[in-house]
Amino acid sequence: MPQVVELALFRALQEGLTNVHRHSASPNVEVKFERLPESAVLEIQDFGRGLPDAVMERFQRTGTGSGVGLAGIRERIKELGGDFTISSSSEGTTLRSSVPLSVEASRGPAPDTGKVSVAKPAINNSALNLGRIS
Repeated sequence: MPQVVELALFRALQEGLTNVHRHSASPNVEVKFERLPESAVLEIQDFGRGLPDAVMERFQRTGTGSGVGLAGIRERIKELGGDFTISSSSEGTTLRSSVPLSVEASRGPAPDTGKVSVAKPAINNSALNLGRIS
């Protein structure tokens, strides 16, 4: 996977889990990662109180109104030609980031210049369900 994609999805995961911790009041979170032939998909689902309707409406319409975290994820994913969606109800919120893997390696690192070193486990299947965190 291109390094810029790895970093973008790592930062999306980091921000998503921070939001769950700070805002959702969810006792659990479910994280799913899937590497498809042409894209990588990260999904973070909590089982908390959800986002207020006005915040969701404004974010869907203008991309604002939710603080810098979600806007930052959206911009980072969009910069790589990907899609970022939020679905929310009184039963929880799901953040979904999908990034094409055809991103040119020559584009260099994403704007965030923080260096991240992550050990890569050997995974033979294309999907990884990281399960629930309680």
